[in-house]
Amino acid sequence: MTTRPTRPTRRAILAGAAAVPIAALASVAPSSAEALEPAASPISDPVFAAIEKHRRLEARYRAAVNELGELEEGLPKEITRAPHVALYPELDSKATCEKVADGGIVIQLKKGVPTGKMHWAKSHAEVNENAREIPKEHRAAWLADRHAALKADERALREAQKAAGLARLQKRFSTAGNAAYAAGQALIAMRPATIAGTVALVAYAIECGDDLMPDGDDHWALLDSVAMALSSHVPDEIARSIG
Repeated sequence: MTTRPTRPTRRAILAGAAAVPIAALASVAPSSAEALEPAASPISDPVFAAIEKHRRLEARYRAAVNELGELEEGLPKEITRAPHVALYPELDSKATCEKVADGGIVIQLKKGVPTGKMHWAKSHAEVNENAREIPKEHRAAWLADRHAALKADERALREAQKAAGLARLQKRFSTAGNAAYAAGQALIAMRPATIAGTVALVAYAIECGDDLMPDGDDHWALLDSVAMALSSHVPDEIARSIG
């Protein structure tokens, strides 16, 4: 049985471009660069430095993710959990159906006996939302007690996470993630100065995918940057017909 040869897809061709090292794009021979870029050298294009900055910060963020994950896996869930507070017992609810005189059916939901479980809240907002289940005459005292209990749990959890080194890694994770995100947003908004820089930006975006463009409109921002960069390398009459 013979198989038909397959043509490379557009995605595969672009993926091949992504495999080209950025350094190789930056080291185009001067004669070739001048043929493509009479106004600027690829080496002077700031997009290359911006790519390397994001690559470095993204690697730092990934290392923080891995380190935090390894620590969390080895810690008891009582330390890695979110703060919480018990609200009130969970009751076993049962539905009953009763026929009425006109032939209709009335369905009633009746709360039965406690199940042995509790309703929990993970935030002070959830405590407030559940206050409606408490009789009015007891509501103020109940709210004060449950908010105080949640604050105590938050303090105890912070101390436990600090002692276990979890708080330190969580801070590193957050700081590294914010830095990588900011560098990525700056990169996709950057207008490359050269054709080589434009190719490098597109190739790097393909390589990173959502790691570089996590927000829904990031792809459009990148396309805008690429279009603006390319428009400066075509004759004015062509640029006007495109734009």
